[in-house]
Amino acid sequence: MKRINSVFQRKAAALICAAAFCLCLPFSRGAVSAGSADLQTAGNGDDAGALSEEARLAEDARIAEEAAARFIPNNDWPDGGPVIGEGEFVPDPEMLAIIAEKEAAIFIPNDDWPDGCPVIGDGPFIPDPEMEAIIVEKEAAMFGQKSEADPCSNDLAIPQMPQETEIWSGYAAIQSLLSFEGITKTQTQIANSVYSTDSACPWYLANENTLSQFPAAGYLNSQISGYNYVPYPYGDAGATPPTESELKTRVKYTINNGHGVLACGTSNASTAHESHLPMYPAASISHWIVVKGYSSYGDNVLIADPVKSSAVSWSGSIEAKYDIPLSKLTASVAPKGIIY
Repeated sequence: MKRINSVFQRKAAALICAAAFCLCLPFSRGAVSAGSADLQTAGNGDDAGALSEEARLAEDARIAEEAAARFIPNNDWPDGGPVIGEGEFVPDPEMLAIIAEKEAAIFIPNDDWPDGCPVIGDGPFIPDPEMEAIIVEKEAAMFGQKSEADPCSNDLAIPQMPQETEIWSGYAAIQSLLSFEGITKTQTQIANSVYSTDSACPWYLANENTLSQFPAAGYLNSQISGYNYVPYPYGDAGATPPTESELKTRVKYTINNGHGVLACGTSNASTAHESHLPMYPAASISHWIVVKGYSSYGDNVLIADPVKSSAVSWSGSIEAKYDIPLSKLTASVAPKGIIY
């Protein structure tokens, strides 16, 4: 009834407005004559009014019927997804087995995913005097640069390169940096030059004391002129984890000088851990990523992640590019470090 009444009210308002409009028109004998002629032509005025009223009632009834069809009483619509039967839920062993198999394909046991940025070789870390000299020179230039001129944010157009095998995140990350610098290399070419196509890109090589000790940095320096990449921290892996402040200074320095940063670290198996990367599985994943920029004066970092790839079965829900807090990057690279 509410619906029908509202229709009548709208129509009554329209008729009142029409009548008011007609009263405002110039009233002349000619107008009266014309109106009389129209009425005579249309036939008896009372009959026409009755027909018009019947038509309005029919229209109102049609509208009411359509409205009633759209609104269903709460108890009249059947349950489209019912639980059928009585008693407790009884697990099915066959379904449980299927679920276990599927979950195993999604979640990777901690020991089953290969180390994507290993320390290769046995023995203690041996410092290289030449690398140490480059680091000293670079750090002097970095701390001599006026930080107050740094912009709030800086996002370089570094592309995301999907890794072509499960263990090639490092070579794909290097490919991203080279592509941004205008240098075209395949991941196979990079792998052969940096270390090996049969191995992940190493964080460093133990028992080496030359510039090749950190092969990713050495390779980038051989390809990009006018800029020297160095590792941070420099020393035994994980012995002196970098702080947020130390990473912020080096990331901003590198980005503001027009170059990207390589980050070698681990996404913790616990999704609650600070180092766990967005949408990564509940497994310990050691991996290379690219830092392509920063925002909020360096409190957030912008990532291009090579793991978003058809070669990595669990990467479907991971974004190719995303941003994370600096604290997450710091926790992730604690076991290894960055190349900046």
